[in-house]
Amino acid sequence: MKSMYHNDYVIVVKQYLRRYKEFGVYINNIHVAIEDIQDTMKLEGAPKVSVLSEAGGCGGSGKGISPQEVLYFSKESAPARIAELHKKLEEIEPTFNKLKNSLNTLDLEDRSLLMQKWVSGDSWEEVAREVNLSYASCRRRSNVLLEKLAIMIFGKNADDTNSKIIFVK
Repeated sequence: MKSMYHNDYVIVVKQYLRRYKEFGVYINNIHVAIEDIQDTMKLEGAPKVSVLSEAGGCGGSGKGISPQEVLYFSKESAPARIAELHKKLEEIEPTFNKLKNSLNTLDLEDRSLLMQKWVSGDSWEEVAREVNLSYASCRRRSNVLLEKLAIMIFGKNADDTNSKIIFVK
């Protein structure tokens, strides 16, 4: 990953929060897909109707593949499909879990402020009304919380107090 500046980490955290719901649903859908494939692998193939024909294949018509063959091919490709889905999970789930865990460490008011503004997309006026703070206080508090989340998620790289400052005469 290329080096990022402090503000870049905060911008990334904002983007993660804006897509928080989508990330959660996407991860859940992948888990469901894996379960569906695993359930399909447990099925036994059985012919719908027994047909006596010398032509063979798909009810004796010779066209297409039989239901048993469909299930067999599905079972054959299942491990590869599951591995591909696990790879997708490995790309996104750890970061999503870091974000979720970091949000859970915040107190209820701070978490509510961030969730309303960045996840739900409420206006600053709506957020201020809900958390009983002024508009300006909400914005300032949000900036502090976003920096805090950036440090929790990305570690010391996101902490601008660690950056070197060079003064030139």
